[in-house]
Amino acid sequence: MITPSGKAVLGVDGCRGGWVGVLWSPDRVSIHVSTSLSVLIADCEGSPVSEGGLTRSAESLVELAVIGIDMPIGLPDVGARQADRLAQRFLGKRSSSIFVTPTRDACQLSTQQQVSERNRELSGPGVSIQAFHLLPKIREVDQHLQSESPTSRSRFVEVHPELAFASLHGGPLQFSKRTMAGQVERLEILAGVGLRIDPIPVVRRGVVEIDDVIDAAVVAGTAMRVLRGTAQCIPDPPETFSDGLPAAIWF
Repeated sequence: MITPSGKAVLGVDGCRGGWVGVLWSPDRVSIHVSTSLSVLIADCEGSPVSEGGLTRSAESLVELAVIGIDMPIGLPDVGARQADRLAQRFLGKRSSSIFVTPTRDACQLSTQQQVSERNRELSGPGVSIQAFHLLPKIREVDQHLQSESPTSRSRFVEVHPELAFASLHGGPLQFSKRTMAGQVERLEILAGVGLRIDPIPVVRRGVVEIDDVIDAAVVAGTAMRVLRGTAQCIPDPPETFSDGLPAAIWF
């Protein structure tokens, strides 16, 4: 399927080995993996990239009109983000897949106990071990966005895969994404919107799993909806905290 105006979109999901991205460009859909978010984006854009101490040129130049990321964009100063609470309500039985984003101060701390205590001091909830393990990637996304120019930064949108799939499906999906049935269910939904992918060639146990690639693909699908002007976000309009980033989840 051709993208509008010849522009490309990128969907990014975190994985154990770093980051996996699905690039939906005018002439192809491709899967990319990197230990670094900045390198992944540069690689997909066709900019010179540095990895492992070496600089190389990427294969081709594309314009990334929208970059969707399955990580929080916009860290609250106090309390919980509306986006997280609204997404939990929307997902119902799959609401546990939404973690409440810790406050900016809490995100800078080193242990789960410190993060939870500081978050509660700032009127937020405690932070689960699963959410705590996401903090390095949350910080990496935040640092990357702060390094971008305002114009370039505006390309980035936050996407939650389960919310995106539920929107495409008309409600929460039946099977877990970690089961074969759930993966088949999700691949069929992706094919229905023109995104046909084969995750197997990039899968490496303990580094990139099938569900990581599928999640990145539906994030790319949502980025395409943003480009086409057919996406929605919660809340609408987005919240804005002291970092100036629009905090909303798109689907």
